[in-house]
Amino acid sequence: MAPSETKGLGCPSEATLCRARRGGETARSAVAAAAGSNDLRPDCTTLPGYVDQRSTDLTFYLFDSAAPRGVVRVLAERTIDLPGGRISLAIIGSSHFLEIETGGRLLCEMLACPRPGLDRLPGHAETIGARDGSHWVEERETLSYRFDLWRHRCSPTEFQEEVALLALPGPGRLRYAFPSSDEAGSAVTCLEWQLEGRSATLVTYHTFPGELTIVHTRSVIDFACAEA
Repeated sequence: MAPSETKGLGCPSEATLCRARRGGETARSAVAAAAGSNDLRPDCTTLPGYVDQRSTDLTFYLFDSAAPRGVVRVLAERTIDLPGGRISLAIIGSSHFLEIETGGRLLCEMLACPRPGLDRLPGHAETIGARDGSHWVEERETLSYRFDLWRHRCSPTEFQEEVALLALPGPGRLRYAFPSSDEAGSAVTCLEWQLEGRSATLVTYHTFPGELTIVHTRSVIDFACAEA
C-alpha cells in the first residue's frame, strides 16, 4: 500500500495544541453532534488489557482488512454510521484502532506497540519512535483519509490537570482509565469524535504517566465520494 504522502512533521503550534488538549473550541464542545459516552474503569486487581509501554514504542499500522481483534484486547468499542460508510472505534490494551468500512471495503488504522501476531498482518507499519510527529494521507475512490500524530510533554501539574479533563464525562467520547500507582496520574486513553455530513474527525489522547507525556492523534475520514 503506497501513501499519497508520508513524512514526519513537527508539532503543531502551541495555540493549536492547547485547543486540541483543552478542547473548548475544537474537540470537546463540538462533539455534541454525536450522542452518548462510554466510561470504563477496570478492577485494579485484574488490570484487564493493561500494557506497560512507552510513547516511543508506538507504531502506526494501516491494514486493508478488519481490525485484528484476535491479537489485541478490546476494552471499549463504539460504532458510528455515516452516509456512505461506517466507523468502529475501539480502545485496546495498548492504544486504539479505527475500522473504516465503505463500498464493501475495509481500512483499519491502529496505534499500538509491536507484539506477537501484529508483524504477520498485511499492511503498512511505521514505528513512530521519538519523532515529534507523523502524517499519512490515503485517497481512494470512495474514501479520503488523513492521519496526524504529535506528542506533548507536560509539567507534573499540567499532566494532572490534563488527566482530570480527560476523566470528565461527555457526549461523543469513549474513554478508559487504567489503574496506576504512579503519583503522576493514571494512564488514560480517550477518543472523541465530531460528525459533519459524510465526514468524521476523530481525536485521541493517550497519557503516559511515567514520561509526563500525552500522545495525540487526529484522523479525518471523508466518505464524500461514497454512495449513501
